[in-house]
Amino acid sequence: MSGLEQCARRISLLRHHAPSNPTSWQSAYNMEEGNWAEAGMLPLLEYAGWEVRDGQRELQWPRDVPREDAILIGHIDGIIASPLASMVKVFPFIPKPRLWENKFLGAFGYKKIVESGLEWGNPAYYTQAQLYMYMLREDGEDIDEACFHMAVKDAAGIFGNRGKTADDEDFLDPMYEEIVPYDEAHVMQSLARAASLYPLLRAGEILEHERRPGDWDCSPRFCPVYDICQPELVFGPAPKGRRK
Repeated sequence: MSGLEQCARRISLLRHHAPSNPTSWQSAYNMEEGNWAEAGMLPLLEYAGWEVRDGQRELQWPRDVPREDAILIGHIDGIIASPLASMVKVFPFIPKPRLWENKFLGAFGYKKIVESGLEWGNPAYYTQAQLYMYMLREDGEDIDEACFHMAVKDAAGIFGNRGKTADDEDFLDPMYEEIVPYDEAHVMQSLARAASLYPLLRAGEILEHERRPGDWDCSPRFCPVYDICQPELVFGPAPKGRRK
């Protein structure tokens, strides 16, 4: 689901070709760490008095077509709620159930979200959360917010904290939480993008570049099809010092 924000050329190349720059063992290990972090967070939330249900519940759009004809398919981390959520009409201060999305990120990606918020710090995750909320609402869930939680995975991410306390202004909290409201306009824009890409992908087309060397995700390190895409032949090498 978060792949919708990727470069259209990357999306199309991955649909029709094996990765030319396969995932390294280190990257695979890093991704698996995210699964461990999610599993480890659940008992902590329960200990703190929260309930999480529907972990890895599959959602699709459109919802009323066979799975093989769905344009978007994804799995939520869960729906988080207070044990007293059923009494929200009596006690309005009790939070309604929310989509729960849990991430375990390296220092670079973690700091971007902490500094800019989810929408600007990681548009892919923001779109993912918005689409999941839309699909849950389509399934009859009363969801209008997402609880986005993340933790920094590597010690380097908090290296600057040495000798500091949480009271220091530049202390980097190793955990971050953001309540993300449902954004109907963003959802409609994202669904329109998905609907426009889908028939082209099914027709076997290789789509146009939407990134260029120097953009944060347009490099051999972050793109599994960089070698066959070869954007430097179209745009030239990345300008020195450029990084978005």
